[in-house]
Amino acid sequence: MRRCHLASDCKFLFAHRKKRFVLPFTKQYFHLRDLQKSGETPQFGSFLYTAKYLYDKGILLSINQYSPRQFDKIQLTMSSNMAGVFTLILESTILGVATRIAADDIRMDDLLQAKFEKRASLSLFNGIVKVNLDLFIYQINKKWVMFLAFSIADEPSDRFYV
Repeated sequence: MRRCHLASDCKFLFAHRKKRFVLPFTKQYFHLRDLQKSGETPQFGSFLYTAKYLYDKGILLSINQYSPRQFDKIQLTMSSNMAGVFTLILESTILGVATRIAADDIRMDDLLQAKFEKRASLSLFNGIVKVNLDLFIYQINKKWVMFLAFSIADEPSDRFYV
């Protein structure tokens, strides 16, 4: 597996990547469109999930003060402006208006350190949300890291080491 030699090389790869195809008229489509209109498009992408989807996949274990029956009205946005740093925003639309419950930045190093310590779950947003650590890391890797690996294979090898 090849790795970026410098952080600036990683940024170069992401800046010159092909745009990911998004199905029209989906939640993700409208989320990206709203970000583009407001001029807040993250450099490395943004993904919108309902808590119900993450709960059904086993990634989300619990949210304080909310039952799993309310998870379809709670959304988690994962975005990244810096390599290895992910911004998580938890929002609720239970009352019909989007209200931000919590927001936090999490580093991939912290996730991998917790995995090294063999922790099964991780608390986010100061204990409000509890996630399955392995599945959470897998979800992040599925969206960001795997794309980087394919981008590196297309670039000249003089910038990278094996």
